[in-house]
Amino acid sequence: MLPVVVSEDAIDPFNISGGTVIAQGMYFASTPYQLVSVFSSTKKLLAHALGCRLLRKGLKVVISESENHYRVWADRQALVQLKCNPQSQDAICQELSRSGF
Repeated sequence: MLPVVVSEDAIDPFNISGGTVIAQGMYFASTPYQLVSVFSSTKKLLAHALGCRLLRKGLKVVISESENHYRVWADRQALVQLKCNPQSQDAICQELSRSGF
């Protein structure tokens, strides 16, 4: 299974406020997603690799693409349930902590 890829023009991002953390979110197919990471247009393979790793963890993933960048979004409710420990050595948890989740 591969991540869903959509044009950046097809999404309407909004800010999510949770305490002191502000993140970006969007809806796709009636599911709320949270921004996990942004990659420059030259890092397409890295964006897709992260998307595939998140899929293997059981998360729904959308990658939005534009001329300048790729954004990796994951199902917000599934992210909350993932419950990564801040000291986790898991690569996905480390990526999520870098993105502020």
